[in-house]
Amino acid sequence: MEMEELKLKRWTNGKEAVRAIKDVALAQGKCAIVINRGGTIRLLQCDSAGGCHLIPISASL
Repeated sequence: MEMEELKLKRWTNGKEAVRAIKDVALAQGKCAIVINRGGTIRLLQCDSAGGCHLIPISASL
């Protein structure tokens, strides 16, 4: 799965979403970490020296 696929994907829970994003980052030789957790929102950040970006994940009801 690539980043474009992740943007369109829907998960049943946050743990699956975080796991998928971390897997894609690892496949690219990077590491994604959860920097903010609270309620239904998780914020992931790339943990590499190269170009990084934040990925907000929120639950929609």
